[in-house]
Amino acid sequence: MWCDNFDMDLPRILPAFSEIIGPAASIPLYTRGHETDGKLNHPTCWNGGSGFIAFFGFAPPRWTPPELPERGNDRWNVYDPQPPGYTTADPFVHCTFDEAVRDGWCHSFVMIVGGQIILDFGGGSQEDFTKWMYHIREWSRISDAELTSLVGRVTQRLQRGAGRIIRALPPAPGTWEEKK
Repeated sequence: MWCDNFDMDLPRILPAFSEIIGPAASIPLYTRGHETDGKLNHPTCWNGGSGFIAFFGFAPPRWTPPELPERGNDRWNVYDPQPPGYTTADPFVHCTFDEAVRDGWCHSFVMIVGGQIILDFGGGSQEDFTKWMYHIREWSRISDAELTSLVGRVTQRLQRGAGRIIRALPPAPGTWEEKK
């Protein structure tokens, strides 16, 4: 991924990253946006109330740009990356939750799937990113207590996001059961 060698990539600065997001890491997603070496590098974003917003959908197991079912009852289809009115000519990009999270952390966007905010890397998260980056690069060091607090906030944010994406998963193909 483009950020593998970036000094602020989550797995680099937060060694427990993979454990924190757990099984959610491999959930297949897609969005519209850009790639570097076949991996997500910044989804298309729109200006939203809390910063940049990026829309993702759940990718079918063997992903190809999908033919989406009709949107009935103004309900947002969880397979469709963006809602009506948000258009782009950018291509579809396949990714995993892990890749979307790593990209979102660096690019400070709000990740939305099926109308639900999954992770918000704008606002306070962007402030945490900047403080941590300045600390790592030794531009402006923070105290051990502040760093511990910052790591705790980022960890909680990631845990909540992983839980939200798992709960947002659509029912298994061929069933009408709703996820609880």
